[in-house]
Amino acid sequence: MAEVISDGIANPASYGLTNVTDPAAPGLESGKVFYNTDLIASDSDAYLFWIEVTTNSASKKTIPPFGNGNSAMPRCAFLTIASQDGWFIDDELVHDPLRNLSWEITDVVWNAEVDWNTYDVVVIRSPWNYQQNLPEFLSVLRRIEASSAALHNSLDIVTWNVDKHYLFDWV
Repeated sequence: MAEVISDGIANPASYGLTNVTDPAAPGLESGKVFYNTDLIASDSDAYLFWIEVTTNSASKKTIPPFGNGNSAMPRCAFLTIASQDGWFIDDELVHDPLRNLSWEITDVVWNAEVDWNTYDVVVIRSPWNYQQNLPEFLSVLRRIEASSAALHNSLDIVTWNVDKHYLFDWV
């Protein structure tokens, strides 16, 4: 897959691409609640990259429509809870649509020992017991952000969200 990305960058016209450096949706990032869709390039199908993701304060990653070179298809981990008994979890509803887009989807217990570099994207889906061990949960998110995987939502967003004082901003 890395060869295809490299070839797409070297020979964009052969893939129907006109832009292989900029994101088609500038300013769109993980955790944004609202986005001005007028900013999306009108010819977004001609872009190699869709979004630019801030993974930590020191780096940015642009996510291509294919994997990071670790596998033939992009790999996505859904963070979840170990025991799903008594919880409503609908993660499987998006598995097939993503697989139809050639994504490899894996449910991963949020506090399992995992090499996050094996994933392109990690999505916080259903880790419903995180609040019982918030320091460990935030530590896991820091490890994910330090890896090559893009974390959705970002650690900054999650940290802001778990401190419910933000609710006072709405009154």
